[in-house]
Amino acid sequence: MRRTLSIAITVSVIALGFWAESARAQSHGDLGCANCHVPHNALSAGDPNSSGPLWKPEVSGDPVVGAAYFTLYSSPTFDALGTDIGQPDGASKFCLGCHDGTYGSVTAEHTFGDGQSMTLAGSHPISFTYSSSLASSPNLKTPGSLRDPVTSPSGLTSGGTIASDLLDGNGKMQCTSCHDIHSHGIGPNHLRYDYESDGGVTMCRTCHNK
Repeated sequence: MRRTLSIAITVSVIALGFWAESARAQSHGDLGCANCHVPHNALSAGDPNSSGPLWKPEVSGDPVVGAAYFTLYSSPTFDALGTDIGQPDGASKFCLGCHDGTYGSVTAEHTFGDGQSMTLAGSHPISFTYSSSLASSPNLKTPGSLRDPVTSPSGLTSGGTIASDLLDGNGKMQCTSCHDIHSHGIGPNHLRYDYESDGGVTMCRTCHNK
């Protein structure tokens, strides 16, 4: 009995190890931590891109490494909200340090631009503050169509709210609001949600109530 139990435990541990390695391999972890983070001389706390752990300065979107300027998302309904959207900052700027189209090693489907014209106009807006006041803005085309991030659940296993689980330390929506680069996620492209099973309904309606 003890031998059987011992074998079962050993097999479970080995299987867990393979699962963990598989999950790691599917994440950005296979690139190495130092591609994004450094243990010393990280961005200073006062840097607008430092809302996160020990960001590596070289991938912060410096013109030598990534695009310095992007064409931002714009639409009549979004513009009417008067958000503080600006050039990418925080985690999004780090993501774009590779995904801006200047890196030949990143496949075209995962870039925003061709190394010449950098545009985010066709993507979900990022680097803007998603707050209770924004969700209750009288300028919303449909009142109540944005959920209050402070009280609305994220739907993730953590059981937290949109604000606690999906927004950065400055209350902003970033690339990392939808993508979890530290795990294989649930959906493709490191998505936090299973996008394909319902065409994105669950994921999108986490924040959009329409």
